[in-house]
Amino acid sequence: MRSDWWRAGLPSALLSALFLCVNASAQEDPPDNEPESAAPSGPTKAILGESFPELAASEWANFEGRPRLQRFREQVVVVFFFRTDDASADTIPIVVKAHRTFANRGVAFVGLTPQKKEAAESTVRGKDVRFIVGFGAPTDERYQVSSFPKVYLLDTSGRLVNRFHPREELEEKIAAQIRRTPPAGSDSQSLKDRFERARNEHRKGAYGKAYTLVLDVRKVAEAESSVGKAAADLLRQIDESARKWLVEAQDAAHEEQYDKAIRILAELSVRFAGTDTGAAADTEIGRLMGTRDLKPKVRKALDNARGELLLDQAADHEAGRRYLEALKVYRQAIEDYGDTDASKAAEQAIERIQGDKQIQETIRTLWAEEEADRWLDIAERFAKVEMYGKAREFYQRILDTHPKARAAARAKEQLPKLPVEEKPVEVEEAPPIEGEAEPEDE
Repeated sequence: MRSDWWRAGLPSALLSALFLCVNASAQEDPPDNEPESAAPSGPTKAILGESFPELAASEWANFEGRPRLQRFREQVVVVFFFRTDDASADTIPIVVKAHRTFANRGVAFVGLTPQKKEAAESTVRGKDVRFIVGFGAPTDERYQVSSFPKVYLLDTSGRLVNRFHPREELEEKIAAQIRRTPPAGSDSQSLKDRFERARNEHRKGAYGKAYTLVLDVRKVAEAESSVGKAAADLLRQIDESARKWLVEAQDAAHEEQYDKAIRILAELSVRFAGTDTGAAADTEIGRLMGTRDLKPKVRKALDNARGELLLDQAADHEAGRRYLEALKVYRQAIEDYGDTDASKAAEQAIERIQGDKQIQETIRTLWAEEEADRWLDIAERFAKVEMYGKAREFYQRILDTHPKARAAARAKEQLPKLPVEEKPVEVEEAPPIEGEAEPEDE
């Protein structure tokens, strides 16, 4: 049976909000099925130097539910506006690469497109986009995007501080913003700690891990600072070690020690991608792939190297107590690289997290905050359409269930302001409004 809500004479904007609230009430229990609001509260236009409007889109990918800017507090945020035309599609790999570089350095990435999901989803998947993407976003009126592609850069307080084309030194601009407004975990001490980890990995002969770590430091640290100079010097040492490692792999392949050669070449290919050493490793891998018996071994080694890169990212999330993000990356490693040692290590990490009572308590707190934020959003949308009884219900639910959550202060403030009587709204079945989203069949 199809249910369509209608009230004769009710303005379409109010009807839209009413439908969203009724649908929210019906579906709010599953934590991540929150319906999208076309116009979240807060600033309504993107203005340089001012707080950025809340994220808005009709559908989302790579995220369960609807993301809110509050989720990215104390992070630099990169908002990428794009379409599926050639001009935008050619720049998606640039943003994907930046995401891989900075995602675990306190930088969040969000893609927004005015196109519907069915029109843009295949491009997003084909370009291996792993960051959050919103389809059907109000890019023109809300975000003031006049041409595509475009990148908007937000500082750690949520202000729009820059906007530019993705080809205009994207990674350099992100790194500069990190220096100006350091995200949580990217302060000078954190950079020094990361540098020390890189140096230790280099000493152990783990050149790939060392390179990944020191490259992060080199991109963010001031070039003339002590840690910046030390990172540049270590980067040169690692590059020299990697070239020697490449020769070692070539010699091993010549001597038919294929397991050793494949392991080294796979790590060089994945970790040093975009460098001369990485390109040389790819050439050697191509030669080995020409041998039928070696092809599956090479593919598995490459998958394992990519999985280990994800393990490093997840470990960084754990170190920052971002356990929900860590679990997501561990599960991604299992899903993408199932038959590898990296996948097995990810399974063990998940078991460890699930068995740690202290971590589980932290995760419960994080979920409580997100659930309270979700209920607050639903309550305020009910209040906007003068359904005060339902608004009161959700405000009270926050206070009863999550009294220590951030949203509780807002609920406590707003609850006494609600009128006693709810404005009556009559409903009856009728055809849907043109352009209005229809509820799913029951």
